[in-house]
Amino acid sequence: MGNLLEKLGHVFETHVEKIVLAVAGVLGLVLIVFRVLLSPNAVEFDNENLSPKAIDAALVKFANRIETRLAEPADSASAHVGPWDEPLGPDDPIREGINGDLQQGFLGLFAGPLQHVSSAFYPPLPRHGSGETQEKREYALPAIDEVSDVLVGHIRAAAYFPVEELSDENTYENGQHEPNDLDLVTVQGTFDVSLLRERFYDSFAGEDLPEPWRDETFAEPVFAAVHLQRQQQGEDGAWGPWTDVPRLAIEYRDELMHVITKAEDLPPGGIRIRALELKDEEIRTALLQPPAYDIASAHEDWFPPSLHDEFLDMRKKEIKRVKQEERQAEKKSHTSARSNSREQRRGQGGMGGMMGGGGMLGMGGPGGMMGGGRGGGADLGGMYGGAEGGGRRTRSRSRGGDASLESGGARSLRGSRSRSARNSRGGDAELYYEGMEGETPGRTARRNQPTVDDVYAKLDELMLSPFKEFSDIDELTFWAHDDRLEPGRTYRYRVRIGVLNPVAGTGNVRDADIAQADDVILWSPFSDETSRVYVPQRLRFFAKAYKAATEQVTVVVAKFDMGYWNMETFSVKPGERIGREMEVEEEEDPLMRGMDPAMARMMRMEAQMYANPFGIKLEPQTIDYSTGAVLVGAARVDGWAQGKPLRAQISHDMLYTTDGVLIERAPIANASWTHDISASFNRIRKLAGEDREDFRAFGASPAKRGRTGRGGRGDRGGLYGEMMMEY
Repeated sequence: MGNLLEKLGHVFETHVEKIVLAVAGVLGLVLIVFRVLLSPNAVEFDNENLSPKAIDAALVKFANRIETRLAEPADSASAHVGPWDEPLGPDDPIREGINGDLQQGFLGLFAGPLQHVSSAFYPPLPRHGSGETQEKREYALPAIDEVSDVLVGHIRAAAYFPVEELSDENTYENGQHEPNDLDLVTVQGTFDVSLLRERFYDSFAGEDLPEPWRDETFAEPVFAAVHLQRQQQGEDGAWGPWTDVPRLAIEYRDELMHVITKAEDLPPGGIRIRALELKDEEIRTALLQPPAYDIASAHEDWFPPSLHDEFLDMRKKEIKRVKQEERQAEKKSHTSARSNSREQRRGQGGMGGMMGGGGMLGMGGPGGMMGGGRGGGADLGGMYGGAEGGGRRTRSRSRGGDASLESGGARSLRGSRSRSARNSRGGDAELYYEGMEGETPGRTARRNQPTVDDVYAKLDELMLSPFKEFSDIDELTFWAHDDRLEPGRTYRYRVRIGVLNPVAGTGNVRDADIAQADDVILWSPFSDETSRVYVPQRLRFFAKAYKAATEQVTVVVAKFDMGYWNMETFSVKPGERIGREMEVEEEEDPLMRGMDPAMARMMRMEAQMYANPFGIKLEPQTIDYSTGAVLVGAARVDGWAQGKPLRAQISHDMLYTTDGVLIERAPIANASWTHDISASFNRIRKLAGEDREDFRAFGASPAKRGRTGRGGRGDRGGLYGEMMMEY
């Protein structure tokens, strides 16, 4: 028996593949027969069970029969009569829930559409949801007064521009930036908030209203928009149409700040959700007092128009005062230097040490590492002493002086003379007293004089902040910006302010205000137009001289670049372009002339580190002075010189073209210039000669720091006290 089972198992193991194939083949045949040839998926059609193959033929036959019937003439005797037009008895189930006489069927309802409505009385049921009553309320919409004290101002400076798209996650403050030139117009206005609150209270919660109508949530006005428009003056002097001014390019809340005017356009939640959004403190501040660009130029800062002129005036006075104190300190320094020289001649050189004084170990040579007086017979100060430069890149460096703690050495730790003025530290004389407690001569002299800090304090008073309750503000100062300006154009502006309509879309207004029932915003009237704002060109050229022998015209091209005016002179022949790209060359410091190159290089690097710790380049490597104009030639102009007696005067005009078709003229030489050309040239030349100061780091503007609540007046530390943080 065991041998038999073993043989059977051996046979099974030998032929198992063939057995599996045979079984699979049988199952496949069964499926084909019963699931394909004899398919059970029969479909009932026209009282017959049809296979998938037969259903197609049946459908074709049925369609032919219908087509034949449609082609036959209509039989009036077989017209259909049904519940639409046949009488329906009161017990007919098809008319369940419909009252009235239906002797003409459902079509009869059109003859009397209200006959099926039951006259039985049902008590009113409460509504589900908000619980509001269906009673129509008749609120009188409050009037919005015109804004007052509208001012306009323009600033031009280098500012930080975002280099990537802004969003809620990547805001202007948190994103990447780069400095570039900015023209910015700010329009400022004042609005009486206390009167507006009184009117809103009277309209929505006053004692004259029925008790159920009074709603305290409606009584507090919610500001919804500031609408700024501008006109551009044409070349003929006529003003163009009023156009809307969009918000600044640094605004990342586009969707939330979008002005919705009609109730039908409100998002889910309606007017109440919109009110909650606009009541948010951050949103309200960004709406009424939008931040400006972060200004990079150290000589400029953003202020509303009511304070900007005062800021410039205070800054000019402080710089003048600082320079006077510097001159006094320099005079004292020379006196001290002469005294030291007499001591040195007596052989009392002494040890210089690390912080200046005499030379190393009393020997003649350079002063100490950090500056100081002369050492022995050397005339060089310390590494940062003596040299006035290092804190700035400029083509006209101030001369160096003896490096003493009271003048050169101490001043160079702060940078250049302009850096000292910017920090309003009271000049170099006051630096002698740094680190000492109590008053200093400079501080005492300036104690009762107005400073730039006072202007920043006034800005703090105007600004909305988390430390001020908005409900306590009676007079609101607001503003709006325009950064889409074209140099060489003249503009004027008007502005209005909008308050949220708390009953927009509800219909709960009196008949006199029905036209504003769906208006989301209640607008004030537009203000009167502002004074004109001219945006100067950023590129100018002036014809200075003409050489008839060579037909060359000497042209001075001026360009505003990175916050400063730059000027370059070109000699141009007919057919040549006026202006080209030029490299910026930095003059060699005379104090480093003849010095060991390695030592000079180290001194420049160290001085730059102290003067510009953020590594922000002040001047570009190149400046493009290209004007796009081509010189055509010069034309003689015969005229008469002013004065008595009259005498003939010969001058020349420069002929040039910018498009190859139209030829324009410009007078050559100062004597032929108009008053406007001379004034523009002198103004630009003066600005181009100013000292260059390093850019502020992003966020280092005193106005920005005060706005964010990281310190008030005491945190600014003088004219530009943020620079004190560098050291």
